Amino acid sequence: MRDFLRDGNKKMDPKFRRLIREVAEFCPRAAMTNRELALHCLETNRRNFICLYHGERDKNGKTNDESVTEQSPYQVTGTPYARAVKGVREDDVEPQPGHLHCGCPEDVVLLDFYLWKHTKITSPVNGVTEGWKDQHLDPRARLLMATAWQDWTGLTVDQIYKGDQSDTEAEVERLQYQVEVIQTALVDAEEKLTQRNEKRAAPSRHASTV
Repeated sequence: MRDFLRDGNKKMDPKFRRLIREVAEFCPRAAMTNRELALHCLETNRRNFICLYHGERDKNGKTNDESVTEQSPYQVTGTPYARAVKGVREDDVEPQPGHLHCGCPEDVVLLDFYLWKHTKITSPVNGVTEGWKDQHLDPRARLLMATAWQDWTGLTVDQIYKGDQSDTEAEVERLQYQVEVIQTALVDAEEKLTQRNEKRAAPSRHASTV
């Protein structure tokens, strides 16, 4: 991993990358350092970039926005484009811009990878703490989660990476950015509220006069 971070041409062993994808607790740093490293961990030995869900739960990946019909239960599936992957002894396939070969949005997949590697929960009954283990959100639920996360935190996926910073340095920088974004959103919301109250308080042109 250190070699890859120094020189992106030095690829990590496919078995090591597969272990990172299959075991949530293994090498969480792979999902928190930078975009290039996280994407490399999602790269298969055939040079396809596949999200965790389609790599473990749905290898065929037939459900996407391009395949929906009027009878489909959802018109927004969380996977905008059809699967387009490189097979054995085939030329490389270019995915849609901003998406992986499985058709999923790159930023949403990377956020999911980050949270899958880092989120822990603790039982109030037995005190056990554990992560996602073998669970994965399906693409639609994942997109809903990512949209809510971005709306609530004000963060973009690139701001979750710490690069060569320490955990504390990265956290301080992330919080400072969030404070700025939330403060701006608060000012905008207060202005809208003031404008609405002023309109309500203004006398109507059709009000009767005495």
